[in-house]
Amino acid sequence: MERLDWKGINIGGWLMWEGYIMGGRNIPEKEFLKEFSEVNGKEETQKFSYLFKRKFIREDDFKNIKNIGFNSIRIPFHYKIIEKEEWRWIDTAIKWAKKNGLGVILDMHALPESQNGNWHSDGKEKPLFWKKKRNMERFIVLWKKIAKRYKGEKQIVAYDVINEPAVENDRLLADVYNKVIDEIRNIGDGHYIIVEGNYWATDFKFLKFLKKNKRIILGVHFYQPMNFVFNIKRDLKFPGKIDGEIWNRKKLRTILSNYLRLRDLHGYPIHIGEFGINVWGNRFSRGEGEWLDEIIDFSAKEGIGWSYWCYKKVATPVFPSAIYEYNENPFWLERGGDAPEGYERYIFYWKRFKRRIVKSWSTSEFSKHNILLGFFRSKLRQKNGKNRH
Repeated sequence: MERLDWKGINIGGWLMWEGYIMGGRNIPEKEFLKEFSEVNGKEETQKFSYLFKRKFIREDDFKNIKNIGFNSIRIPFHYKIIEKEEWRWIDTAIKWAKKNGLGVILDMHALPESQNGNWHSDGKEKPLFWKKKRNMERFIVLWKKIAKRYKGEKQIVAYDVINEPAVENDRLLADVYNKVIDEIRNIGDGHYIIVEGNYWATDFKFLKFLKKNKRIILGVHFYQPMNFVFNIKRDLKFPGKIDGEIWNRKKLRTILSNYLRLRDLHGYPIHIGEFGINVWGNRFSRGEGEWLDEIIDFSAKEGIGWSYWCYKKVATPVFPSAIYEYNENPFWLERGGDAPEGYERYIFYWKRFKRRIVKSWSTSEFSKHNILLGFFRSKLRQKNGKNRH
């Protein structure tokens, strides 16, 4: 069975907005930009969007990721990046990855009208992507564009074609996967293609309808048990009783072993495209390190690739912690106060405090999460294996 040696990290919030990453409400990207435009105008909104992408992630970040010990990056992006042909962001990321020896996973995080109905796919309540043939046609065209542009690019290790789909019809999900795989292969692109499980990358019943193909990877996301991992309930510990069940290393291995059975049955390697945990404080106090340790050790033993979520974000007491966190609380980002809070305050302070806001996006303004950073440096100390292309 083929093993994946990818030990990576997600660059979340860069080419696809997620509210909590910038300390605010989890609202769709389009809703935030609409409100921003109503106050600041179209031209300033375009400038804001451009400056954020230009400042939030820089070449030094790629060098830093490599120096920590990671060997790959997963880049979540909004489909509009491709539809508007804003290739410079992905082109530049590939150039930086090449200079620093990092494999690149391109992850379409938001599809037309949302593949899961959640804010993190620019959706709201319903996954309307699956309701309209036109949406699926646009999706296929976008991946054909990507394949034509990058089919010979060796720095790219995989295409993660649909992030966290959620659709009641497993056959429909498989049909969309079959079509996009065929179109990518017809262009002559042999990159690995990641097919994520249904219901937020957890359920693989659709595999019975998936055509047999080469260089396919099963994409899993792992945030279990969520109330503990996201620190939604503050008194939970691992191992321990969580939501009425005993959670320990054995239970984590049992869940992950279910994916191994699918791997062995279908012959496709596994990539855990997202996993992460909230570490609120200056030490592992709830068993966070043991949870992380089990996932990474299990993956190393079984040849599973992984990408931690995520690289940088505004510090918050819920949702996964990042390697770099913004701990300041200026008035134009105020968290924990009256609404609006977090990045939604940019809307009202942008014109007067633009330079200070833009400066705050630089990683040099963020603090190292020393607990997580130390953990990953220790786990990645051994020499990274060569990425398999």
